[in-house]
Amino acid sequence: MDLLPEINSKLEDLEELVHTKLDALKDQQAALLESFNNMQNTLHAILTKKEGPEAIPQETDVENFEKTIPPKFEQIGTRYFYIEDNQSLNWTDAAAACHRMGGYLAGIKNLKELYSIQLKLKDEFGYWLGINDLATKADNEI
Repeated sequence: MDLLPEINSKLEDLEELVHTKLDALKDQQAALLESFNNMQNTLHAILTKKEGPEAIPQETDVENFEKTIPPKFEQIGTRYFYIEDNQSLNWTDAAAACHRMGGYLAGIKNLKELYSIQLKLKDEFGYWLGINDLATKADNEI
Protein backbone atom coordinates (compact mmCIF):
# COMPACT_ATOMS: atom_id res chain seq x y z
CA MET A 1 0.00 0.00 0.00
CA ASP A 2 1.34 3.43 -0.97
CA LEU A 3 1.20 5.83 2.02
CA LEU A 4 2.79 8.73 0.18
CA PRO A 5 -0.49 10.40 -0.96
CA GLU A 6 -1.91 10.19 2.57
CA ILE A 7 1.27 11.64 4.07
CA ASN A 8 1.32 14.43 1.49
CA SER A 9 -2.30 15.25 2.26
CA LYS A 10 -1.60 15.45 5.99
CA LEU A 11 1.46 17.62 5.36
CA GLU A 12 -0.63 19.98 3.23
CA ASP A 13 -3.22 20.18 6.00
CA LEU A 14 -0.51 20.95 8.54
CA GLU A 15 1.02 23.57 6.25
CA GLU A 16 -2.37 25.25 5.88
CA LEU A 17 -2.85 25.21 9.66
CA VAL A 18 0.60 26.73 10.21
CA HIS A 19 -0.14 29.49 7.68
CA THR A 20 -3.49 30.19 9.33
CA LYS A 21 -1.86 30.44 12.77
CA LEU A 22 0.93 32.61 11.39
CA ASP A 23 -1.57 34.99 9.79
CA ALA A 24 -3.45 35.23 13.10
CA LEU A 25 -0.20 35.99 14.93
CA LYS A 26 0.68 38.68 12.40
CA ASP A 27 -2.74 40.26 12.93
CA GLN A 28 -2.22 40.16 16.71
CA GLN A 29 1.23 41.70 16.32
CA ALA A 30 -0.17 44.53 14.21
CA ALA A 31 -2.95 45.17 16.73
CA LEU A 32 -0.47 45.19 19.63
CA LEU A 33 1.83 47.57 17.78
CA GLU A 34 -1.06 49.90 17.04
CA SER A 35 -2.17 49.75 20.69
CA PHE A 36 1.38 50.45 21.86
CA ASN A 37 1.68 53.44 19.52
CA ASN A 38 -1.67 54.79 20.73
CA MET A 39 -0.58 54.46 24.36
CA GLN A 40 2.73 56.13 23.59
CA ASN A 41 0.95 59.03 21.87
CA THR A 42 -1.51 59.33 24.75
CA LEU A 43 1.30 59.37 27.31
CA HIS A 44 3.14 62.01 25.29
CA ALA A 45 -0.01 64.13 25.13
CA ILE A 46 -0.64 63.76 28.87
CA LEU A 47 2.91 64.69 29.80
CA THR A 48 2.93 67.66 27.45
CA LYS A 49 -0.47 68.89 28.63
CA LYS A 50 0.13 68.31 32.33
CA GLU A 51 3.47 69.98 32.82
CA GLY A 52 4.58 71.35 29.48
CA PRO A 53 7.33 70.09 27.19
CA GLU A 54 9.83 69.91 30.06
CA ALA A 55 7.82 67.00 31.55
CA ILE A 56 9.07 64.74 28.78
CA PRO A 57 12.47 63.35 29.75
CA GLN A 58 15.24 64.40 27.43
CA GLU A 59 18.29 62.31 26.63
CA THR A 60 20.47 64.62 28.73
CA ASP A 61 18.20 64.01 31.75
CA VAL A 62 19.33 60.38 31.83
CA GLU A 63 22.91 61.45 32.51
CA ASN A 64 21.81 63.55 35.50
CA PHE A 65 19.36 60.98 36.89
CA GLU A 66 20.39 59.60 40.25
CA LYS A 67 18.37 56.62 41.42
CA THR A 68 17.36 56.48 45.06
CA ILE A 69 17.93 53.03 46.49
CA PRO A 70 15.31 52.01 49.08
CA PRO A 71 16.59 51.10 52.55
CA LYS A 72 17.63 47.48 53.17
CA PHE A 73 18.38 46.89 49.48
CA GLU A 74 21.88 45.73 48.65
CA GLN A 75 23.81 45.82 45.43
CA ILE A 76 24.35 42.42 43.88
CA GLY A 77 26.14 42.71 40.57
CA THR A 78 24.85 45.81 38.82
CA ARG A 79 21.39 45.86 40.42
CA TYR A 80 19.90 46.18 43.89
CA PHE A 81 17.95 43.48 45.71
CA TYR A 82 16.18 43.09 49.02
CA ILE A 83 16.37 39.57 50.43
CA GLU A 84 13.78 38.79 53.11
CA ASP A 85 14.74 35.87 55.29
CA ASN A 86 12.85 36.67 58.49
CA GLN A 87 9.27 36.60 57.26
CA SER A 88 7.35 33.98 55.26
CA LEU A 89 4.72 35.33 52.84
CA ASN A 90 2.77 33.91 49.94
CA TRP A 91 3.62 35.18 46.44
CA THR A 92 0.89 37.86 46.33
CA ASP A 93 1.76 39.28 49.75
CA ALA A 94 5.47 39.20 48.93
CA ALA A 95 4.84 41.12 45.70
CA ALA A 96 2.78 43.71 47.60
CA ALA A 97 5.48 44.06 50.26
CA CYS A 98 8.06 44.70 47.54
CA HIS A 99 5.86 47.38 45.97
CA ARG A 100 5.46 49.10 49.34
CA MET A 101 9.26 49.24 49.62
CA GLY A 102 9.57 50.71 46.12
CA GLY A 103 10.61 47.53 44.32
CA TYR A 104 9.39 44.39 42.63
CA LEU A 105 9.90 40.68 43.13
CA ALA A 106 13.20 39.81 41.50
CA GLY A 107 13.54 38.93 37.85
CA ILE A 108 16.85 37.24 37.20
CA LYS A 109 18.61 38.49 34.05
CA ASN A 110 21.31 35.86 33.59
CA LEU A 111 23.20 32.99 35.22
CA LYS A 112 25.88 35.26 36.67
CA GLU A 113 23.25 37.29 38.47
CA LEU A 114 21.48 34.11 39.63
CA TYR A 115 24.68 32.70 41.09
CA SER A 116 25.53 36.01 42.78
CA ILE A 117 22.09 36.13 44.40
CA GLN A 118 22.22 32.47 45.44
CA LEU A 119 25.32 33.21 47.50
CA LYS A 120 23.19 35.54 49.66
CA LEU A 121 20.31 33.09 50.23
CA LYS A 122 19.85 30.82 53.23
CA ASP A 123 19.09 27.16 52.56
CA GLU A 124 16.36 26.95 55.18
CA PHE A 125 14.21 29.70 53.61
CA GLY A 126 12.11 29.92 50.47
CA TYR A 127 12.24 32.97 48.23
CA TRP A 128 9.87 34.34 45.59
CA LEU A 129 10.67 35.62 42.09
CA GLY A 130 8.59 37.97 39.98
CA ILE A 131 7.71 35.25 37.50
CA ASN A 132 4.37 33.51 38.09
CA ASP A 133 1.79 31.27 36.47
CA LEU A 134 -1.28 33.28 37.43
CA ALA A 135 -2.42 33.68 33.81
CA THR A 136 -2.13 29.95 33.21
CA LYS A 137 -4.07 29.17 36.39
CA ALA A 138 -6.77 31.67 35.41
CA ASP A 139 -7.08 30.07 31.96
CA ASN A 140 -7.40 26.62 33.51
CA GLU A 141 -10.14 27.72 35.89
CA ILE A 142 -12.45 28.84 33.09
